[in-house]
Amino acid sequence: MFHPEAQRRGDTLEKMKTPNLPRLLYIGDVPVQSTVAGAALLYRLLQKYPPSHLRIVEGNLSSSYNPNHRLPYVSYDTIFVGVKRLLNTRFTSAYRSYLFLRGSSIPRKLVQIFEQFQPEAIFTVAHRFSWLTAAALAERYQIPLHLIVHDDWPSLCPVVPWLKARANQRLGDVYRQATSRFCVSPYMMEKYQKRYGVTGSVLYPSRGEEVSTEKHPGKLKSSSNSLVFVYAGSLHLKGYLTALATLASVLENFGCSLIIYSSLTGAVIEKHGLQRSNVTVRSFIPESELISTLVREADFLFVPMTF
Repeated sequence: MFHPEAQRRGDTLEKMKTPNLPRLLYIGDVPVQSTVAGAALLYRLLQKYPPSHLRIVEGNLSSSYNPNHRLPYVSYDTIFVGVKRLLNTRFTSAYRSYLFLRGSSIPRKLVQIFEQFQPEAIFTVAHRFSWLTAAALAERYQIPLHLIVHDDWPSLCPVVPWLKARANQRLGDVYRQATSRFCVSPYMMEKYQKRYGVTGSVLYPSRGEEVSTEKHPGKLKSSSNSLVFVYAGSLHLKGYLTALATLASVLENFGCSLIIYSSLTGAVIEKHGLQRSNVTVRSFIPESELISTLVREADFLFVPMTF
């Protein structure tokens, strides 16, 4: 929803000191929130952008919405992409294939937002399906498209087999269309350059403004000789869960423990072999507390990477 008061307050902030930045329209299925994973990365990236020059449009398939975690003074809107519950049924492949095929269609609401806001550039993340809409809108109005790729979309989107080549081709088309292309790692950038024939840039995760950069005291000495390993982050990919289960199994042999900060249910913990005496699963903690918590508890941080 567009908030005039937010816009007025944003204008006031901008007049105080505004860099010469384009009017930027974000369209995507990754929410811009100070939470976890890609949402947190987007939040940090846009944290200092002039509010009056930024508009956020999120697809309704985003994992969650929390107004308290959104960018202050920035107008947020939501567009309908698909029916969320149909993404987790036995018809998943067929329904995702349908959403992929209609992904380049532009809803009337988005056209109205575009004409009202008059963006000079469009920004998106290749996740789910709204990035296809963003690319189509940028192409229609002939304005720059800026693309971020966090995950290899063709391998993660379970379309029907005969559409897989087309899905990969479509990502290649949009990747080449983009004025700037940002990959999450050098490995992705190199692979995409070979696959799609154009170079990209590596965009590493950044630290949030609210995170203290002060040095913290090390972990307190313990009477136990047991080493503590800690993982903190989202666990959407099976490979990460398998890696944690393997690590826990090895650590158990040496009397060491593993602490996991993530949003895991009891069923997932049991299914993936993490229901062990040396494993403690905890909920996410605020970003502002993460560093001090990890320094206090961990001897080692476990940071897997699948790409």
